Amino acid sequence: MSSASASGAGAERDPDPAARGLFPREAGLLEGVPAFARYLSVDELEASTDRQLRELPGLRAWVCGHDAAGREMRCLEAGEGKQRVLLLAHVHGEEPVGTLLIEYLLPLFATTDVSRRLGFRLAAVKVCDPEAARLNEGWIGRPYDVLLHVLRSYRSAYAEQPVWSFPVEHKGYRFDASPPETKAMMAAIDAAPLDVVMSLHDCSFYGGYFYVSGADDALLRELVAVRAAAGIPAHRGEPEVPYMEQLGDGIFAALTVAAEYDYYERYGGDAVIQMSAGCDSDEYAMRRWGSHAVLAEAPCFTSDQVADTSPAGLSRAAAKLAGIALEEGHVRWLRARFDEAAGLLGPAAASPWRRAVEGYLRDAARDLPAEKAQARSAPAFSAEATVAQRFDSLHNRELLALCRLGQFARLLDPAASDVRLAALREAAEARVRERVATVTAAAGIRPVPIRDRVQMQLGALLGALAYARRRRPPRPR
Repeated sequence: MSSASASGAGAERDPDPAARGLFPREAGLLEGVPAFARYLSVDELEASTDRQLRELPGLRAWVCGHDAAGREMRCLEAGEGKQRVLLLAHVHGEEPVGTLLIEYLLPLFATTDVSRRLGFRLAAVKVCDPEAARLNEGWIGRPYDVLLHVLRSYRSAYAEQPVWSFPVEHKGYRFDASPPETKAMMAAIDAAPLDVVMSLHDCSFYGGYFYVSGADDALLRELVAVRAAAGIPAHRGEPEVPYMEQLGDGIFAALTVAAEYDYYERYGGDAVIQMSAGCDSDEYAMRRWGSHAVLAEAPCFTSDQVADTSPAGLSRAAAKLAGIALEEGHVRWLRARFDEAAGLLGPAAASPWRRAVEGYLRDAARDLPAEKAQARSAPAFSAEATVAQRFDSLHNRELLALCRLGQFARLLDPAASDVRLAALREAAEARVRERVATVTAAAGIRPVPIRDRVQMQLGALLGALAYARRRRPPRPR
C-alpha cells in the first residue's frame, strides 16, 4: 500500500462492486458505461436526440419550454415504471458529464427491461442551460487539459444561473424572476408526480461528493461504495459552500435557501440584501412533490490531497484566510483591469462573458468578507487543518478564481484588434498560465476519466432509486 493510500489520500478502484453486494442485479449497468473520449456539443446532443427518436420506438419527447434565444427545449421520456425519475443535465455550462449519462440510459430505458427492473420510468432534459453550454465548447473537445479548462470554461453569473433561479419565498426574501430555461425545467418537474430528481452536476478541482435530501445507512454506504468503484477519491476538505451539513464521508444534505439565508444572516449582515437568486431544481421538486433529491459531484480534475486527512501543520482558519487572501489578490488584479477594459469597450459591449466577470466581482465583494468572518469566529476553524482542507482553501480556491481570469480573457477575444485590449487579454492569460502551472504541480492535479465520472453519477442514481423504493411506495398512476 502506498503512503498516500495509508493516509487516506488516494482512491483505490473497487473492480467488482457486485461482489461486495453493491447493486448485485445492476452491476452490468455500471460496467456497461462506454469509455467516452470527449463530451458532445449542444448541436451534437440535439442531433443525437433526433436520431434516438427515429430509432427508439419506446422513446417519447415533448417541448417543455424554450431557451432565451427561442429554441425549443425537449423533455425525453422512456420506460413504464410505476415511479418517475427526472434527470437534468448541463445545468451549468461547464458541467457536461451528465449529458453522457443520459445518452447511455435512454436506449436502455426505451428498449430493455431496465425500467421494469428498477421500477422507474425515466424523464430527462439533456441541456438545461443551452447558451452556457455553447460557450464552453472551446474546451470540451480536450477534456483532460487543465490549462485549457481554466482558460476556456464559462460559468454564468450566479444570479443568472437557471438551475438557481426557481421561485422561492423564505422569511423576508422572495425570488420569482425565473428565466425561460428555469421555466422549462419547472415544466418537466411539474408534468407528473416525481419520486426522484437528479440534477447532473460535476465539479472542477475536487474529490467526489454527494448531496441528498434524505438518507438511511444503506444509501450512505452505497454512495461511498460507488465512488470507490469509480476510482474517485472522496472530497474530505472544505465544503463547496460554507453552510453545507455533512451526513457522511463526502456526503452532504441537499442545499436549501433557508440554510443560505441563515449563513448570511449570521456572517454577512442582512440576508435579504445579500441574496440574489432563487432555490435550485432539487429544492423546487422537493417542495412540489416531496421528491427525493440526489446529486453526485464528479470531478473533472482531482488530487490525492483531496481525501488526505493527515494534519497540515496550520489551523483551519489560517489555511482558509490564506486562501482568501490569494483570491483577493486575483480579485484586485481583475477589478482594475476589468474597469480599464470596460472604459475602452463602452457600455454597449455587453456579453455573457462580461456579465459573468461582473457577477463574480460583485459576489466576491459579498462572499469573501462573510467567509473571513466565519473563519475568524466559528469554533471549528480553530482546529488544525487537514491536508484536504488546506488543498481546498489554497489550491482549489485559486484555480476557481483563475477560471474567472480566463473568462475576462475570453471577454476580450472579439476586441483583439485593439492593441490596448489585446494587451489586457495577454496579461490575463499569462497570469493564468503561470499560476496554473505552479498550483497543479504543487497539488498534483490530474484528470479524471470521463467513464469514471459517468459511473459515479450512475451509481448514485441507482442508490437513490433503491432508497426511494424503500421509503416511497409507488403512487397510483
